[in-house]
Amino acid sequence: MLRNLMSVLAFVSLFAVAGCGSNGGGSTTFFEDGSVTYSVTPINAVFSSTVGTSPTSADANTVTISPTNTPFTNSTRKSPYTVKNISVKYTKMDDANFVLTETLNSTTPMASGGTVAIPITIATYTIKDAILTKGFSSSNPWNFYVNASFTVSEDYSAKSYSYQVQLGTVQFK
Repeated sequence: MLRNLMSVLAFVSLFAVAGCGSNGGGSTTFFEDGSVTYSVTPINAVFSSTVGTSPTSADANTVTISPTNTPFTNSTRKSPYTVKNISVKYTKMDDANFVLTETLNSTTPMASGGTVAIPITIATYTIKDAILTKGFSSSNPWNFYVNASFTVSEDYSAKSYSYQVQLGTVQFK
């Protein structure tokens, strides 16, 4: 009996670990009233963006971060959640000290047991204009790693967790 129980627990543990940190999303975070996970649609693998001259225009390429919460079945309260502090960071591939950050001034409510889709535009005019002020020349493309960060807060407990998400790469030309 004990041996069967240990086998079941080992299998469940293996299954839980195998589901964490996949390409399309993140591991599960546990709060007081439920758990949160997320999925991501990444940047197109060959995405490039033309900078041009100032002022530039944003590209239509967007990614979507979709946090989901699942209330615990035995929880007496079903807390809503809030997604906030969303920012996108561009780090130049050949110079880790060259970092541009764009903060989205939005707070997105998420109902208990719900999912929200947060679209994020990649290569906005703000980022392109910042690249131009740093000495960009269209004769020499610049490549960037693109990452996003966001925080999910459980409204009733005020507990929060911050996530770091790799979105892919972009070449500015």
